[in-house]
Amino acid sequence: MALTFDDGYVDAVKDVLPVFEPLGWPATFSIISSRIGERAFLTAKQIKRLSAAGMDIGSHTVDHPELPSLGESSRAQQLTQSRKDLEKLVGHPVRWSC
Repeated sequence: MALTFDDGYVDAVKDVLPVFEPLGWPATFSIISSRIGERAFLTAKQIKRLSAAGMDIGSHTVDHPELPSLGESSRAQQLTQSRKDLEKLVGHPVRWSC
């Protein structure tokens, strides 16, 4: 079983983490890297909190575009830059992309 949460909304730490952490349930939170800190989205501190609690942090692109509509180079940039930004934030490899 795999539980995943897309986009990086603040409910990840307000609603999900308080239930999952005491039970030892892992989950993957896929973050739109350009929206970190925006209203309704996770802050850098909250993403680090999820990671420290044993949750996986995954990439969900930089800006959440429709990837099939992008050219190859733009698509690659969306995927690689988001991962790099998140790896810098959490201090370890980001293995998942959604």
